[in-house]
Amino acid sequence: EAQVGSITVGKFANLVVTDGDLFDTKTKVLSTWVAGEQSDFKTEPARNLAGRWMLRLNDNSPVKKLELSLTGENALKGELVVEGKDSKKKTIKLDKVVLNGARLSASFHTKSLDLIGVARFSIVFETDAEPVGVGSVTWADGKTSNLSATRIVDAAKPTTKQQAPTCHKNHNKKS
Repeated sequence: EAQVGSITVGKFANLVVTDGDLFDTKTKVLSTWVAGEQSDFKTEPARNLAGRWMLRLNDNSPVKKLELSLTGENALKGELVVEGKDSKKKTIKLDKVVLNGARLSASFHTKSLDLIGVARFSIVFETDAEPVGVGSVTWADGKTSNLSATRIVDAAKPTTKQQAPTCHKNHNKKS
C-alpha cells in the first residue's frame, strides 16, 4: 500500500493520459507513465496516398485497365477510371475507402461494368520513398485478380492523417 493507490511523489505510477474517453476511437494518447517513468510518443505520419495510381491487373480481370484516384486529408475518397475490354472508359465512385497502416481497401459497385454486385480491392503499399503496392480485387462474381499499383501523379497537397503513436522512452526526464 505504500507503493500504490494514489498519485503521490515517491510512488510508482502506471498512467495513460488521453484527450478523451480511453475507449473512444477518436481519443488520442498524450503520454504514458510506467513504473514512475514517462514515455514520449512520436507519431509516424500516415502514408500519403493522395494522387493517381495505375493498377495493373492479371489476365483474369474483366477489365483492361484501372486508374485509381485518391483525394482527401482527414478521410480518403476515391474513384476508379475503368477501361473495359471494349476500350470504353467509365468512372466509378469508391465506397468505404479505408487506410489502415500500409493497407488500403475499398469497394465499388460493378453495374457499369455489366456485373451485378460489389467488388472489393485491397492493396498493401511497401514504402513512402517510392511507393508501390501489391494486392487483389475480388469481383462481384467471386473471381479474384491480382494487381500491382504504381503512382502516376502526386496530389498537390499531402494528407495529414496520423497512425497510432509509437512509444519511445524519454531519456531526458527529471528525477
